[in-house]
Amino acid sequence: MDNYEAILRMDRTAMEGFLDQVYLAGMNAGLYAARLPNESEEQFEVLDENPFDSSWLSGEAEHAVLGTIVEDGDEYMLDALTTAVFRNAGIDPKEEGEPGDGGIDP
Repeated sequence: MDNYEAILRMDRTAMEGFLDQVYLAGMNAGLYAARLPNESEEQFEVLDENPFDSSWLSGEAEHAVLGTIVEDGDEYMLDALTTAVFRNAGIDPKEEGEPGDGGIDP
């Protein structure tokens, strides 16, 4: 199942959680971009980035989109949200692992 199909199967509660994560991914990306030098190449790249594009929609569904629950009862975060939070915190997301092992896909 791809991300698009998983989104179509969401109920209202799941959609609310998904949209919260999409919003938070954008907010964290924007906060990070705001601290970069104005009109720098990196700032433009961050602001132009769309982690929820057509290729993401057609890609294999993430655990967070499927509503998978982690062993301790928590929910997964979207890879794009995790990347944005790490980047905003000054942590290089590329050093934090791979999807499915608790890491992310930068």
